[in-house]
Amino acid sequence: MKRNPYLIRGQFAGIALLAAIALHGCGNRLTEEQEKPSATMENELYCSLNSLTEEQEKPSAVDEVEEPFWYDQYAAVLKDWTLIEDYGDFSYLPMYFGEDYAFDSYWLCDVDQNGVPELFLHSSTMRDITAVFTCTEEQLVFLTYDDFYGINLETGEFVIHGHWHGAGGTYDNEWSAYKVLLDKAEYAMYIDFFDFSEEGEESFYTIYNPETEEYVHSSDGTEYEALYAAHVQPCVPVESYTLYGSSDLSGLDRIQ
Repeated sequence: MKRNPYLIRGQFAGIALLAAIALHGCGNRLTEEQEKPSATMENELYCSLNSLTEEQEKPSAVDEVEEPFWYDQYAAVLKDWTLIEDYGDFSYLPMYFGEDYAFDSYWLCDVDQNGVPELFLHSSTMRDITAVFTCTEEQLVFLTYDDFYGINLETGEFVIHGHWHGAGGTYDNEWSAYKVLLDKAEYAMYIDFFDFSEEGEESFYTIYNPETEEYVHSSDGTEYEALYAAHVQPCVPVESYTLYGSSDLSGLDRIQ
């Protein structure tokens, strides 16, 4: 910033004049030479004012905002989504979807509430398949991909309704969940209900036991209802989250 030397000299002269008036009011008679500010006084005042101005012009450390460690890692993937292939196996998707294999939007959500949001990389061309990532200070970490129904912030899970391809359960009554545990996603819940009442056959429920990693069949729906209430009902549907185009990095400033 260029300073006006005449303005600064005027300020010094004003200060000196006020000092002279104050001394005069106390009964001191000053000679004309005494009333004039000396060159030494003027130089000292100039240096003081100059130093103060320079301090005010220095940038404050508060103004410098440091991005969190995950920001650059997520930004790199958004600029070139094919980088995700370095962190996980996505080979089935191009075989299944062909030229529609692509990810084009995203959102952030801290599923496990640990301060590091997960990146949900979404595809509008692959049946809403979404790949989920977290990251450590060292690298990006791939968790899983699927057609998600919603996110359960109470249990730290993303929940899936039915299955997006291949053979499986009933779809309508079929639910599963993955729990986020820092840098991995653990298969935590699976329930389904096979209703064969119209066929005159016995209906049954299928429940996944995460401790034994076995699927148990039962005619009693009590556990099914309890797991549904705990894992599915509290979910925030994925449609409730705002999608940002991959080229719009402003979404990295909003953890939903």
